[in-house]
Amino acid sequence: MTGLGRVNLLVGTNNSGKTSVLEAINILSAQGRLEIVWDTLTRRGERGVSEGTRNRIEMDVRHLFFGHELDQEVVLEISGNNDTVINTFTAKTIEGNSILIDSPQPPVLFDDLDLETSMALEFQWKGNSDSQFAFPITSDGVILISNDLIKKLANEILRNMRKRDENIMPMRFITTNALSINQIIADFDKIVITPEEDFVIQSLKTIEPNLERIAPISSEQKNSLAERGGMVVKLANNDQRIPIGSMGDGIWRILGIALSLVNARGGILLIDEIDTGLHYKAMENMWRLVMETATRLDVQVFATTHSRDCYEALAAISRPDVSVGSDISIQRIERGKEQAVSFTEQQIVMAAESALEIR
Repeated sequence: MTGLGRVNLLVGTNNSGKTSVLEAINILSAQGRLEIVWDTLTRRGERGVSEGTRNRIEMDVRHLFFGHELDQEVVLEISGNNDTVINTFTAKTIEGNSILIDSPQPPVLFDDLDLETSMALEFQWKGNSDSQFAFPITSDGVILISNDLIKKLANEILRNMRKRDENIMPMRFITTNALSINQIIADFDKIVITPEEDFVIQSLKTIEPNLERIAPISSEQKNSLAERGGMVVKLANNDQRIPIGSMGDGIWRILGIALSLVNARGGILLIDEIDTGLHYKAMENMWRLVMETATRLDVQVFATTHSRDCYEALAAISRPDVSVGSDISIQRIERGKEQAVSFTEQQIVMAAESALEIR
């Protein structure tokens, strides 16, 4: 992708790879931290518990690779150029059946599994600091890690990761399922009685003008079976506290976006299907909220959509005279193409005014 700005909207057909691009940015910006890779596998449904035992975690890593196949030469590489620094994350199959943590360290033998395999999956990070991990994989492309082994390796992995923690920028990823109630409450707790709490309330007013207050109710969260139990709102001219789950998907989406912007200060915010739950008339206000806040808090935003209304709403806040150095870009992801098609602010406005299809 080229011509990236402060806010970048990824468009394209179904299964063109838009979400995969967000996942790649997530892994790259986290400097190859393995927990981000595991989170990606979990989100895709490619991680589970081994059959017949509750003591092993299965990670089906085949699906990280093009073609969903593993052999001795398969490689996944993610790279990004940030000014003069080139960072690269690589996952590739190698010969071996031991665990390796950092090349300067002696390998830790994977001695608690009886695996008839001579193949391992190696993860490498090269950038401002280097790291290396390797895990043996079964013939069908599954990493099996016992809970006991995870405990043994935890301190060593954490020691390795702390080397880079101070250099890792804040990162938030909002999936199509939005944030969990636990994440929402944790994020809200960080901004209570700060100016950012007022910002979140003003953000929610773009959807519900009568909203006056929002608050977590820990007792209701504990006893609730609902995915959105534990947050309530106060509306003007109504003395009842109203569960946020009864306010519709739009309120929940905007709440997640506003909280994530605040907690991604100085970093990156990734949003899959940003328009989920939002009426087309609310999208222009949503984009204005995202653009103004991302600029104020120095956040770079990458979002995806299938919606024409969504990119036309983005055009409404784009500048028709800006063709170089745009703060806003649209990136069309095309399956089988190595280069995304980039649109400047001027081109976005022209496409919307001419009713051109750029998805």
